[in-house]
Amino acid sequence: MKHSIRKTLAAALFLASLAGIAVAQAPQPAPPGGPGPAKPLTGLKVQVVISRYEGDKKVSSLPYVIAVTANSPQGVLIRMGSQIPIALPGNQGPSFEYKNVGTNIDCSASSTDDGRFQVYVSIEDTSVMERRSSDSAPTLRTFLTRNSVVLKDGQSSQYTAAADKTTGEVVKVDVTLNVEK
Repeated sequence: MKHSIRKTLAAALFLASLAGIAVAQAPQPAPPGGPGPAKPLTGLKVQVVISRYEGDKKVSSLPYVIAVTANSPQGVLIRMGSQIPIALPGNQGPSFEYKNVGTNIDCSASSTDDGRFQVYVSIEDTSVMERRSSDSAPTLRTFLTRNSVVLKDGQSSQYTAAADKTTGEVVKVDVTLNVEK
């Protein structure tokens, strides 16, 4: 009799543990005021174009195409550039310090409830200005922006426009979003 009680008890414990596993694996409703169910991952193509203008004349345009997965916990990073030597005066001749010159872009996206996407873009662009005859060392210019825009499939938006107060040059950034099919 003790043997059959043990078997019954063991079977009951086994069934209870299975029921606990099933409950733990079942989708749980979001807590009140919580974030709700996870949004599906969506492949996007985000194009970022950095353009420079002198007055109305476009003097440069640099496009970057970025594959981004909306609703992913990870964003996308682009680091493109080089390091330039800057001479430092010294007692035993010049030594050099290296400065990064180029473009850094961080991008991520999340879907909204109405089928659009909130696209976050951070851009840091550093370049060497043309030397004037009076310049003894290169002049570095830096452009930095962080913002987000809400776009639907196929839509473009001017992300930002800013004027350099030293040169008067205007930098404009356009962002275009396409959903990958």
